[in-house]
Amino acid sequence: MLCRTRFLMACLALLLPALATATPKATGRTNGAPTAAQAKAFQQLQARYQNARAVWQPGLAGPQTVTGLAARPAGADAKARALTFLAQHRTLFGVQETQLRLLAVERSRLREVVRFQQVWRDLEVLDRIVAVTLDHSGEVLTVTSDAVAVSPVKRGPMSATQAADRAVRAVVKVRAGAPLPKLASGAREVVFAGMGGARHAWAVRVVRSRGSEHLRVLVDANDGQILQVRNLVRH
Repeated sequence: MLCRTRFLMACLALLLPALATATPKATGRTNGAPTAAQAKAFQQLQARYQNARAVWQPGLAGPQTVTGLAARPAGADAKARALTFLAQHRTLFGVQETQLRLLAVERSRLREVVRFQQVWRDLEVLDRIVAVTLDHSGEVLTVTSDAVAVSPVKRGPMSATQAADRAVRAVVKVRAGAPLPKLASGAREVVFAGMGGARHAWAVRVVRSRGSEHLRVLVDANDGQILQVRNLVRH
């Protein structure tokens, strides 16, 4: 019995990596699988670049990672080549070039990584980044993305001041009638996109402890709901 269990575990260990990188089937998106159009687009990509592999995750607009590429898109620099490649495969990645704002081009001895922030109109889609890695000859090697499909977002009436007050009240105990401590150091408008859809929100920075707690509090700009609290200080 013990030998049989060990045999099954060994088989599973060999099978899991293959499942993660297998050519996607044309199924629904509930389990992170591609749409039929995306499955076809990936098959066309793989026909051209036989080593291409894709990993899919629930809730994203396209594959989380595509590796094994050797593409040479046109463009005068790394940014232009990255945008050209994404435009050529927009069905696969599920994001328009107009939804991408350049964040940075990071250069090392062997690679260039072009990072784009996903945007909706003029607003940052919080924490949603598309990164294209190229070698110094201009060849696209990999694409990683946590971009999401963003439907029209209802803008809320809440002001930055109201959002900051709401954020501080959410993370600091304040006696009734007492003034709020001045802990909010900024608020910016964003789109918060999660499994439940996309919302117009304020990202408020609250410094509760200078050395250990710099909190990012997300406040729904429509109803004041606290959507997320995250400590930006890494320990």
